[in-house]
Amino acid sequence: ACQVAHSLFNVPTKIARIRSQSYLNPVWADLFSREHLPIDVIISPEVEVARAVMRRLQVPGAFEMIPFAEDRVRVIGVRLGEECPVLNTPLRQLTELFPDLNVVVTGIYRGDRLIVPGGDDQLLPKDEIYFVADVGHVARAMTLFGHEETEARRVIIVGGGNIGLFLATQIEAQQSTVKLKLIESSKARAEMVALNACIPTNLFFGVSSRSPISAKNSRNHFSASPLARPLYGSEVGKISLASLRLTSVM
Repeated sequence: ACQVAHSLFNVPTKIARIRSQSYLNPVWADLFSREHLPIDVIISPEVEVARAVMRRLQVPGAFEMIPFAEDRVRVIGVRLGEECPVLNTPLRQLTELFPDLNVVVTGIYRGDRLIVPGGDDQLLPKDEIYFVADVGHVARAMTLFGHEETEARRVIIVGGGNIGLFLATQIEAQQSTVKLKLIESSKARAEMVALNACIPTNLFFGVSSRSPISAKNSRNHFSASPLARPLYGSEVGKISLASLRLTSVM
């Protein structure tokens, strides 16, 4: 498609969507270079989804987190509850109350209305706000806006597809203190992931539909888990809903 866009329509910027994760391996980097194919940008939607989930795990309580300037600055999205200590306070006073806190509220969603706030605007319960903060001030800013959630220590990922597998590898690489389990409904896919994924042994792979959870042992084999009983499909469904909401056992 990029070749057609380049040769027939002279499209200036060509973006290639890559689904197969193997093509994202650095070994194939030259294949998609401009010298070989008319491609300017490569994206993988599944990888981007996994990275978005990973960013939410890094800032508990936020519904969005976008890093800038090599992660020195972050844009955070949070919902305000009744417990927020700065409700009904003009934004200009935040600088006076917290002079050493580098935080700027850049947007407020109130119902279906977007507000670009000024100094006299106030925050109300149920507002969804976006703020910009230095990475070192994010934790204090989250407390300021009423969020003191602790980081997840045990996480369950339901589904060993491209998104789930990439997310699992990212968690293992960046958050080594997290105890991670991955449940996959297809035995064939679970076996493939267990045999080929370079993931430490504390990651579990499971099969639903009245088949017991299975786990990869230290020799990369697909073997029975030491859990006391099978995990049935209805239970996997409950875990799936919780995982999609990023609910984890602390």
